[in-house]
Amino acid sequence: QASGRCRERRVERRVPYCGGMEDDDEKLIQAPVQNRRCTDAPCAIVFLAYLAGFGYLCYGLHNYSDPHEVTSGRDYRGRSCGWDEGVEHLRHIYFPDLVTDFRGRNALASKYGICVDACPPARTILSDYADDPEATRRRTRWFVASPSVSVVGRCLPYDDPVSHEDGRMCAWPPCLPTAACEAGDVVCRARTMCGSKDDFEDTSRWWYITPPRGSQLIVSVRRLSAELDAAFLKEHRKTLEEACEVPVNRNIQFEVTMDDAAFVMLMKRYTGLLFRSGKALVENFWAILAIGVGASLLWSLLLVLGFSACLRCFIWVAIVALVGGLVALDYCLFVKAGIATGRTGSRLLENFPIGGSPLYAAPPAPMLRHMPDMKRAAIDNLRAEEDPFRRTAYRIFAFLLAVGIALLLCVVVHLKRRIRVVVALAREAATVLREMPSLLLFPFLGVGSVACFAGCLAHATVCIMTLRPKAIARFGEKYAFIDVSDLQEDPEKAQWYLIYLLTFSALWAWFFHTGLFLTTISGAVSQWYFYRADPDDEDRAGVGIRSPGWWFGRPVALALGRALRYHVGSLALGSFILAAVKLPRLALEYAEGQLGVSGGNSAGRAVAQASRCCLCCIDRCLMFLTNYAFINVAITGKSFCPAAHAAMELVAKYPVQLALDAFASSVVYWVAVLVVPTTNVVITYALIPTAWGACGSFVAVCSFLVAHVAVSVYDVCMTTLFICAVRDAEYF
Repeated sequence: QASGRCRERRVERRVPYCGGMEDDDEKLIQAPVQNRRCTDAPCAIVFLAYLAGFGYLCYGLHNYSDPHEVTSGRDYRGRSCGWDEGVEHLRHIYFPDLVTDFRGRNALASKYGICVDACPPARTILSDYADDPEATRRRTRWFVASPSVSVVGRCLPYDDPVSHEDGRMCAWPPCLPTAACEAGDVVCRARTMCGSKDDFEDTSRWWYITPPRGSQLIVSVRRLSAELDAAFLKEHRKTLEEACEVPVNRNIQFEVTMDDAAFVMLMKRYTGLLFRSGKALVENFWAILAIGVGASLLWSLLLVLGFSACLRCFIWVAIVALVGGLVALDYCLFVKAGIATGRTGSRLLENFPIGGSPLYAAPPAPMLRHMPDMKRAAIDNLRAEEDPFRRTAYRIFAFLLAVGIALLLCVVVHLKRRIRVVVALAREAATVLREMPSLLLFPFLGVGSVACFAGCLAHATVCIMTLRPKAIARFGEKYAFIDVSDLQEDPEKAQWYLIYLLTFSALWAWFFHTGLFLTTISGAVSQWYFYRADPDDEDRAGVGIRSPGWWFGRPVALALGRALRYHVGSLALGSFILAAVKLPRLALEYAEGQLGVSGGNSAGRAVAQASRCCLCCIDRCLMFLTNYAFINVAITGKSFCPAAHAAMELVAKYPVQLALDAFASSVVYWVAVLVVPTTNVVITYALIPTAWGACGSFVAVCSFLVAHVAVSVYDVCMTTLFICAVRDAEYF
């Protein structure tokens, strides 16, 4: 109805657009402005200049740092794999002797590593550097016991999921299955007792030092060309141990005991789990994507549509349940106070259909076997209190609760109209999503932009952490344009300054993306609200499925174009304010964590807690008002400060209605984030039975994020429709 009045008023005043800038009546400048102008242009210039300067700074960080220190490891000679002379073509590093390394206390960077062109496969022999003297290298050859996967240039071992049989073998020197050994040559005879190709590891190139135990002994004897003499191996075990250069334990795949290398075993077990989970995700990528994203969007849309149809019933059922529970509690208080006899309550409990009552003759379920005793205890407790002091207290609480129930009923009657407004907004928001389904997909376009910026920030972080100390002064003189002489003696301080700058940039970019999301969605919704039934085809082109010239994504594209063309300055200003408030809060959280770790001072912790509470309140309030300001910018075309002032007026004038809207959005949010992931996990279990744990977990996370995004779009639609309806009702 309000939109109709807007159209009639526009025709009477003969202005080209409802709320157009050509009208002299300032009250009409409240609908989506077609003839817009740039808002907060100086802020847009500052924001773009900051982005350019930040990019220039990142370029300088890249030139004066060594980011390959993170992506490439160093071998035991101190050379960076893939970069330094002699190992330029070897971009991976393998740690063949982790057992010995982890017995010490050095960091992982100082472990014994060998540069390789690729992670060596399991159960192979890896030769050490041939040009190194024996005093430098630990061994000439290494046995690769476990499979490994390259992570940031490091070959991390992972545990093989198959459990292996016991038996100690030798991988080097190799076995000699057809050798003719001289009498008394113990080692030669043992080298003829080789393994089998039919074994899981293909042990045909290895020979036994100790005989295998259990059924493996029988299997091996049947498959070997030479007889396996267990007594001979036990007798000469010491000699064979000395002759073997690369021994192998088949039960745990390399020479190690749990006492000496518990950390290695723990790392292998968890890296193996991660590697197998990642492999399962890659193999089922398209199925996971279809369930986690496609199905989640479908369920979220259906849930939103169904929620809008059932919201009225849900609200009244919740109100009736709340009032009924309070009335029952008040009745119990009156009984305890001696005002009510309690006979009615006892009769109702007696006829309650659980535990062999007259209305329920069937035996109770196992989970309800204690319900009859609980019901009898409740009936016994439903009597007046004997203590006079407690009876007086119950009487006071009973009358206070009765007054509270009466006030609650008055509030419900008073909110009846506002509840109808919430229901209407929910249904209208569902109609918006049906008319413009591209609104649900628009947030995923921003994921690409956020991912690109996050990648740049991650690279800049790596550059800061690997910034060469001697280059900090030159870097500051060339790129920072400040006096950094005091930072030459303390390079860590310079790194912390850069980290603060990087954190602020990340916060500013994130809030800018959030503001762009709100402005685009609200701009498309407000355009649909005011012009969906406009008689002029040019005005309502592309605002909905039934409008002329519509194609999928056009409403979002038009709204995004308007936001980027006219309102970058307003978005930059609002996001800057949020980032400026969020950064001190994060710094205080870090300081509080440091105080908690170091013990700290009681007074200091109290001050930190109070400051944290104040900053949290300021942050929440500014976030709330800024979001409404962004929506007002999209609707009215105002600058940020007037839009924020209008948002404050709206909150002051309609606090109850906004609270009800927030309640409705919270209900649909929690229903969506619980129902959608659970449903998709069940579907994943039915379609992907193998590696269901990893795939189901990933699908649950994707479903949660998609449901969160979909409900956020729905919430913005409801808020925008409410602001449009308020503006329309007030000015038209």
